[in-house]
Amino acid sequence: MTPRTPLDRPADGEVSVAVVGAGPRGVSVLERLAAHLESAGSAGSAGTTGPAGPGTRLVVHLIDPAEPGAGEVWRTDQPDILCMNTLADAVTLFTEPGASVTAPVHEGPTLYAWARARGLTGTGSDAASAAEPDAAPDAAAPSARLDGPSALHPWSHPPRALYGRYLRWCPDRAVDRLAALGVDVRVHRSRAVDLHADAPATGTDAPATDTPTAATPTPATTDTLLLADGTSVTAHATVLAQGWTPVEPDAMERFLAVTVDSAAQMSAAIGRPSPLTWVRPGTPVDQDLSSLAAGAEVIVRGLGMGFTDAVTLLTVGRGGRFVRDAAARSGLRYVPSGREPRIVASSHRGYPFLPKPEFGAMPPTPSMPRLTALLDRFGPGGPDTEPGSLDATDPGTGVWPAVVRDAHEEFLRTLLTSTVGTPGPLLDRARAVIDAARDPESLHRDPGIRAVIAEAVGGPAAGGSGSGDDAALPCLDIPALMDPVGAYRPGDGAAGGTGADPGADPVADFTAWVGDRLVDDLREAAAGRDSALRAGLRVIGAARTPVHLIGQAGRYTAASRPAVARLTAFGQMVGSGPPAFRTRELLALVDAGVVRFAGAHPTVVVDPEAPAFVLTSPTTGDHPVAAPALLDAWMHAPDVRSSADPLTAALVAAGRVRPFTPGADGRPTRSPDVDLPSTRVIGADGTPDPRVHLVGIPLQELRAGTTVSPVPGTDPLMLRETDAAAGSALRAALGAHPGAEPGAELGAHPGAEPGVAGDGGRADGGAGA
Repeated sequence: MTPRTPLDRPADGEVSVAVVGAGPRGVSVLERLAAHLESAGSAGSAGTTGPAGPGTRLVVHLIDPAEPGAGEVWRTDQPDILCMNTLADAVTLFTEPGASVTAPVHEGPTLYAWARARGLTGTGSDAASAAEPDAAPDAAAPSARLDGPSALHPWSHPPRALYGRYLRWCPDRAVDRLAALGVDVRVHRSRAVDLHADAPATGTDAPATDTPTAATPTPATTDTLLLADGTSVTAHATVLAQGWTPVEPDAMERFLAVTVDSAAQMSAAIGRPSPLTWVRPGTPVDQDLSSLAAGAEVIVRGLGMGFTDAVTLLTVGRGGRFVRDAAARSGLRYVPSGREPRIVASSHRGYPFLPKPEFGAMPPTPSMPRLTALLDRFGPGGPDTEPGSLDATDPGTGVWPAVVRDAHEEFLRTLLTSTVGTPGPLLDRARAVIDAARDPESLHRDPGIRAVIAEAVGGPAAGGSGSGDDAALPCLDIPALMDPVGAYRPGDGAAGGTGADPGADPVADFTAWVGDRLVDDLREAAAGRDSALRAGLRVIGAARTPVHLIGQAGRYTAASRPAVARLTAFGQMVGSGPPAFRTRELLALVDAGVVRFAGAHPTVVVDPEAPAFVLTSPTTGDHPVAAPALLDAWMHAPDVRSSADPLTAALVAAGRVRPFTPGADGRPTRSPDVDLPSTRVIGADGTPDPRVHLVGIPLQELRAGTTVSPVPGTDPLMLRETDAAAGSALRAALGAHPGAEPGAELGAHPGAEPGVAGDGGRADGGAGA
């Protein structure tokens, strides 16, 4: 890869494409550019004829301040105690035979296959220097690091830094393929901060017209990107693949910032350190956790993936250790270093994300027949559906009732298989009840379903020999699962069991209750394929991508969009949780008194007299918890309406990007508007931009699967999207260059279906990242 020059303008005969963002999506765009060019012939140097035309040369600019491939999120210098939520053999950056892409498939390894080929799946003896792109300090899953490193398996959760090394290797492979075509890739280790159309040609610089002497303006054919280091790049087409772009603080954050700053100034005036520490929202590896003092109380908002990583960094990352202890309910005992803070955590739901099931193999694909039928009917490739016309809650055609029915069927299939061996007639009876239910969310109380379960487990309703009443029968109570702390009552924890007054320390009582529930979660996770509960919940988690595909481009009614949002959030909690070993560690930290839980729907204010942050939650009777530090263990979703990314803000201000507004309700969303088949951004005037494209995470409310990593065997949406962007960018660049020959054949290969790249096909199993 060639380093950038201070002013990168195309030389005579050059056609240029800029890719802004060198993380997984930017690298995938680079690989798909190679595939499109390979399908059309050599891009060539002077004297050859290819898609760029005789005597022309293609230059690709890769722009990102972070290391190419890994980007900021997957950078290779992060501690290897941080692991992926995705399995080692369940992520790839390469297309596969049968993929719905317009350029030819170019196969490549999964992360696991790549690591195995480099001897990185052993016991650590083959570990190589972290300074080398293809190496990793032993590739063992952190779960095994109780007594030393262990092997990396296809179903292991590998270190995030190892995935970063895989991503560093991927662009090198793409660059080699592009170089063989005569394409020059130039890397700019800086941030793009502005983009503007170059002045159109006039007079003698303009193409010939019927009046050669007239100063006839022509449309601009290039844009100039200004970079933070003062350099600039001129491009005939640009693809934005920026990932998690920042947003401006909201009103509450601005108020909190002013309050914290005022306290700091008052303390500085009398020669004292600031009494309050606020670690703002972000990724844990980027947050300054060193500001959280050893032994100090820390309020944490968020119980998802950011919470899991932050807790790991604040405990193991500070020298704490987990050792096996058969007497402990988690199987582990935490040995503190004395440098960890004391954590009091809360979130909207008030409960940690559920641990992933342990299969000892790659996980099975859940069955979703009703949702799949809706995807065939309403999804991409089906009949056109007007924006705002699909009711997600409709009992007959709504996605939410379909998902709930599918989840109940999968729950019952697994339960019956583990009890009676062959589901057969019992499952047929249950399926009839499931399909006839007017309110699928109440199926756990339906007498017909209860009778089937009782017969299977030998319960009283079946006249069997089982003991206990009907209430003790297993069930899939989705409303209760969506509100995991709703069943808690003061005294339900350890305080109630010991006779102590739970009102004296409601946080301790609630924490004990959560600890007991974590034991249940771990038991279900350890059951693997035999857990009927987790089988049903896997449907909820896997349903997110097809649900979003059906509703892509604003197809759901305004009234039913909140139901889709609830489904997505619930699916994230039950389907995108941490590896089970992390939940075991969390339970050990609870038992060690390092982590406590304060409840759901928290409110945090600042007490200026103390001074301290004060958290209250209705779950624990609004009992105040005061602490000198607040850690926000979550991230803002990108928002084009209030973006703090200078490039995004500049494009909006220039009218080249507008927010996506679904249906007729006229309410702009967080997502930029793009033309889905081509990925070109849509400007304020409603027309697709001729040169600027946008892919990935910022499109969450417009395009399906924007946060899902490419999963092998699923025709990944991300790779279809980057393929579409690469093809459109090349057509825009080559069509804008006077000597280019765009050619209708660019990006087409036998079996391709023009116009559906990035928007067609199926991704039933594409959830999980």
